[in-house]
Amino acid sequence: GFVENPKLIFWSLILLAVFMYICAIAMVDLVGEGSEDVAIQKHWGTILSSMLSLFLMATFNDWGKRIDEVGAEAAWVYPAGIIFVLVAGVGILNLITGVMVQAA
Repeated sequence: GFVENPKLIFWSLILLAVFMYICAIAMVDLVGEGSEDVAIQKHWGTILSSMLSLFLMATFNDWGKRIDEVGAEAAWVYPAGIIFVLVAGVGILNLITGVMVQAA
């Protein structure tokens, strides 16, 4: 697990963080800054809150609620949110899980 492959796990987490950072910048710029909705400002108003919301989406925690609240203002968020969940949640996090299982 963590002891056998710390380098690969470290770089996988860096890849996840960079991907979430890029997506957070896009969400703040495209959604968070122009909205007057309190819920959108809470979850997408700053880079840090956007990254937290994206991390929760990547771990499948209320990801549907986050997409629905923004989708009411911007319909493009539905396919973009699903692509994010597929890449971050299914792709990158399963890579980390696979590394730990392979080493066991």
